[in-house]
Amino acid sequence: MRYDADRAIKRNVYFTLNKNVTGALVRVTDFGRLDAPDVLPLEEYDFPRDAHRYMDAVVARHLRFIEAHSVFDDDYLPATKPFLGIAEHSCFMGGEVTFGGDTSYHKPPLEDICAWREIKLDRAQPHYALLMECMEYLHEKSLKYGFFTQLRGADGPMDVANAVRGNDLLYDLYDEPEEVKAFMDFCADAAAWTFKNQRPFASRVAGGYISGMNMWMPGNSIGHISEDASCLCSPAQYAQFGMPYTEKLVSGCDFWQLHVHSLGRACIPYFARLPKLGIMEISSDPNQPTGLDTFKQYEAALNGIIVKVDLNAEDVDASLDFLKTHRTIINLSAKNADEAQTALQKLREHAGFCIN
Repeated sequence: MRYDADRAIKRNVYFTLNKNVTGALVRVTDFGRLDAPDVLPLEEYDFPRDAHRYMDAVVARHLRFIEAHSVFDDDYLPATKPFLGIAEHSCFMGGEVTFGGDTSYHKPPLEDICAWREIKLDRAQPHYALLMECMEYLHEKSLKYGFFTQLRGADGPMDVANAVRGNDLLYDLYDEPEEVKAFMDFCADAAAWTFKNQRPFASRVAGGYISGMNMWMPGNSIGHISEDASCLCSPAQYAQFGMPYTEKLVSGCDFWQLHVHSLGRACIPYFARLPKLGIMEISSDPNQPTGLDTFKQYEAALNGIIVKVDLNAEDVDASLDFLKTHRTIINLSAKNADEAQTALQKLREHAGFCIN
C-alpha cells in the first residue's frame, strides 16, 4: 500500500481520542537525501522583501517531500509551517532579532526585571509581522496545492521570560521572585495572544488543529508549547516559577501539546501533572538519554499521555516490546527508503495499532 492522507488523518484522530489504545503512530520523516529545491539559510534572504520568495521555497520543498514520501503507508500528516527561528515566540515584546542558519535569535530587551510593565505586545514588530505574513501566504498556497498549515507554536511562560530577560532571569528568581512571578503571569497572556493570532492561518482538520510539530489535536487546542528553560532550573524552581503560569496558559483550551528536552527530564513529573496535557514531545540532547529512553525512565509519570519521540531505523528491533504497550508517536529516520520501509513494516506488525 502507498500513502493515503485520509487514512493517516483518520488514524491520528482515532489514536489521539481513544485513550485505551496502545501502540504507535509512525511517520517516516527522514529517508535519505531528498532531491528537492533548497531552502537557503535565513540570513541569505532579504526580509521582509523576500518573504514570499522564502515561502515559495518552503512550499516547493514540502511538495517534493510529499511526492517522495508517497511510497510509505504511514501516519504522516501532510502539513507544514513557516519557520523563521525561535525568535518568533518572543520578538513581539520588542528587541532586535538576528538570523543564523535555520533559526533566529532574540537579543533580550529587558535589562531590569522590574521594568517588565513597560513592555507592550506588538503585532507590528518587524519579525513578528513577517511571521504573520508568511503564515497567511502559506495558508493561501495550501488551499491551492492541497496540504494543511500548522500552528507555529509558542514558548511557555518561562521560555518567553528567558528569551526577553536573558539568563539574568535565573538571578532574578532569587533577587526579585515576586517581580518574576508577575512577569511570568504576563508572559502566559503573551503566549495565549500569539496562539490567537496564529489560528486564522492554521488549517481546521477533522474538528481540530495540527501543532507546529505535526500532531493532530482536537477542538480548541494549542501546541506545541516549549519549556526549554526547565533545563536551566531545578524542578522545585520550575514548580514555583513555571508550572502555575503554564497551567494558566492552557486553562482555556481542550487539549495541548508540550515540547521538552531530555536534558530537563527531571521536570517531567511536574509537566505530567498539568491539566489537559495530551501529547509530550521529548527531544533528544547530545550526551543525554534519548527521548525514548527518557520516556522509559519516566513511564509511570507519563501514564495516559501520548509521547512523541524520534527513532532511528537501526533502533527499532530493541524498542518493539516497549512501544506496543504504550502510547507513542514516532518520527522515523532511516538512511534510505528501503531501510525506512523495513523499519516501518516491523513497527506496523509488532508495535502498531489497528482501528476496529
